[in-house]
Amino acid sequence: MRCRSFFLSVAFVALSVARVAAAERVFIHLTDNFKENDGPVCVAFNVAWGALREGHDVEIFFDQDATYGIKQWEAGKTDLGLYPLPEDLKDLLVGAFGVDRETIPSDYQEFLGFLSQQGASVTANGFWNALTKVENTIKGKENLLPFVEPLTLEELVDHRRTATVYLRF
Repeated sequence: MRCRSFFLSVAFVALSVARVAAAERVFIHLTDNFKENDGPVCVAFNVAWGALREGHDVEIFFDQDATYGIKQWEAGKTDLGLYPLPEDLKDLLVGAFGVDRETIPSDYQEFLGFLSQQGASVTANGFWNALTKVENTIKGKENLLPFVEPLTLEELVDHRRTATVYLRF
């Protein structure tokens, strides 16, 4: 089952959303490669949705090995799209957010797109992308999902500095 630490993840979501209750801007920093360690992404996406529903500004920042998850290896296909959301997770999201099951995204790439549509900004370390050849330039977007904005190092520092809550997964 994907999201090995599934039940701990759900408990952490509840605690994290409660922690951001008074926050205005939430910066979620992802560093793990989803194919090697799916738990952090699972928890981060759930927390992002909870924070968005509470009316907070949310930024999901892909850094280091996490950037491979948002690279399009083929047009419209990323590593995140390879993995469906577990049925148990869908059930818990329906219960937690009071939404119809049909509105739950089917895989993690759709989930990220859904979060973007709900208002989350999705960013990536453009310097890392250029260094590891995910992109040819720091601001390159040729291989990224269309709603992902690559950041320079200066922009990254500014985004992190202006966040009122920092969560690293």
